[in-house]
This record gives sequence, structure tokens and C-alpha cells, in this order.
Amino acid sequence: QGWDVLLDAAAFVPSDRLDLSVHKPEFVAISFYKIFGYPTGLGALLVKRSAYEKLHKPSFTGGTITIVSVQGDGYFLEKEAARFEDGTVSYLQIPAITTGLDYIEEIGIDLIKQRVKILTSFLFKELQKLKHENGKPLIKVYGPESMKSRGGTLVMNFHDINGNLYDFQQIESDAFQKNISIRTGCFCNPGIDETNHQLDKARLQQYFKLKGEKNYFDLIKFLGKKRGAVRVSIGFINNHSDIMKFIEFCRTYLNKQQPLSPQ
Repeated sequence: QGWDVLLDAAAFVPSDRLDLSVHKPEFVAISFYKIFGYPTGLGALLVKRSAYEKLHKPSFTGGTITIVSVQGDGYFLEKEAARFEDGTVSYLQIPAITTGLDYIEEIGIDLIKQRVKILTSFLFKELQKLKHENGKPLIKVYGPESMKSRGGTLVMNFHDINGNLYDFQQIESDAFQKNISIRTGCFCNPGIDETNHQLDKARLQQYFKLKGEKNYFDLIKFLGKKRGAVRVSIGFINNHSDIMKFIEFCRTYLNKQQPLSPQ
């Protein structure tokens, strides 16, 4: 209907098959780091040829032009993808992509999908069972209430026995002490985080009109509400022991009351 579609498949392709003969977006963004863990910082934008000419670059940097002139006041961009690759590409790491893709192909994406689904389903069900002695849930997992339409990523928050929200930074710090790697924050998606925490639009607009330096702590003080969450991502390298270690870590918060602090 005249729309160009950009599909962010970075979190999908590490554990599922993306068939571009069935799903036909104009643009697809992927991360090689998320697929096989190395090299960091390298990804790709897949562009349908029919949509390529719609991309217009308003400026240029080194490596993206064929020629430039000061007195002529003009420049000509490189052809195709090179015009969008600003600066020097990470040529020492790029060869690792071939090795990584070959490794994933050897394992088989369908096998990876099955493994991730089994582990994530087990973790999801076990987290739902964790309740304080007064019946209140320890963990709120955001999203669908079943594994339907879920992948290998679970976003959650921890609550004490009184239902008060733990600061995600405390959970992160405690997890690192146990050699458990998790992500915390808003995950480059502040909109869904604001929805999850039911933040008021008018109050947010009021805050961002204020002058001066701002940060997370200043914002939650102004709103009177915490925000952010904890994210657990499961991949093909994870096993049952990893899942059990995280579940045991979660159980350490059962039936505890955190010190009173501003919400």
C-alpha cells in the first residue's frame, strides 16, 4: 500500500529461519554478533534492489565518495553499498563472519530453534512459579502470557514480598557477582518501557522541557516511579545448567523486603 517496511530481525535470526521469499520487507537489519557472538559491532542492512534508489544520503564521510571538490563545491557518492559505509570498515573482523555463518550452518538453524525454544519455555514456566509466601509473584515477565509468539528473550522485573519493584541495577549487580550475564535498562526501546511502567505522557513531556543536565536517577525522582527492566537472552550456547543457575539466583529474592526508597 505504498509503505516501505524495515524489519529489525536482529533478535529473530539468531534462533529462527527468516524466509525472505515469504516475508518481503524492503529493508532487513541483522547483527552478526547476536547470531554467533563475534565479532562485536558488525551487522548488515539487507536492501531489496527495487527499494535501493529510494535511499538518499544527505552527507558524506571518508570512503563513501568517488571524488570531492572544494572549489567545485560538490561530490559524487560511491556506487551501491559503499556509499553508506562511513569511514574504514572493520576489515580485520569481517572474515570472521564467514567462519561464524559456516558454524551456524553446520549446527543447523532448525536445531538451534528447537533448543532455544525448549530452554526458554522451561525458564518461562519456572519463573511464573516463583511466589512469595504471601502469594505475591516475585517476577513479572512482560509480553504474552504463554510461549506463543515468544522467542528466546524474556524481559522481566523483580518485586519484593510487598510488591515493591527492585531497581534493575541492583539485580544486575547481584547477578554479576554470581557470574550471570544479563542485560538491564530500556534496551533501546523506551516506548515499550514507558508502557510497561505506565508512565504518564504529560509528566514525561513536562520533564523533558526542563533545563539542565538530566539522567535516569533525576527522571525517576521527578516521576516518582522506577523504570527499566531485566532481560535474559537464551542462545544456542546455553544449556540446562545455565537456566537452573539463573532460577536459583531468582529464588534468593523470595520472601524478602527491600529497604524503603523513593519509587
